[in-house]
Amino acid sequence: MPTPLKTVADIWAQVVIAGSNECWLWNGYRDKDGYGRTCYNRKKHVVTRLIFAFTHGRDPVGLVCHTCDNPSCCNPAHLYDGDHEQNALDSVARGRAKYKAHHGTDNGFSKLKEQEVMDIRWLADNGATHKQIAGVFRVSAPLIHYIATRKYWRHVPEAA
Repeated sequence: MPTPLKTVADIWAQVVIAGSNECWLWNGYRDKDGYGRTCYNRKKHVVTRLIFAFTHGRDPVGLVCHTCDNPSCCNPAHLYDGDHEQNALDSVARGRAKYKAHHGTDNGFSKLKEQEVMDIRWLADNGATHKQIAGVFRVSAPLIHYIATRKYWRHVPEAA
């Protein structure tokens, strides 16, 4: 549990200030994800939100995001007012996203294999109806439509 801090100076006293372009690390309590947490004015806070408010003269509108990807960094030059979408896009762009899409047979729920997808496309391109193809492969006609129109299984190359 974070120790209650009473003044802005108490907050800054917990920050290890380095060079202007370097990360300024929170030296107080950190949660399991490494984000600084403290009690201030009888409320629990994420430290970066307090630092943002102190240095910008306003509360952040959305999330306080880091340009440095260091959750314990409190350098105001590394903090910006963002939203969930921007944070998620940053996470993917910087290779921090925990979720990675599993395509085709890498997806454990897949009912088809890559060769079957190529066969489905060949059949669809050569006049078979989606309903006929669905019966052969024991999947739904809408799935055949999405495969034939390349909306699903886009990673599978065209048959030679």
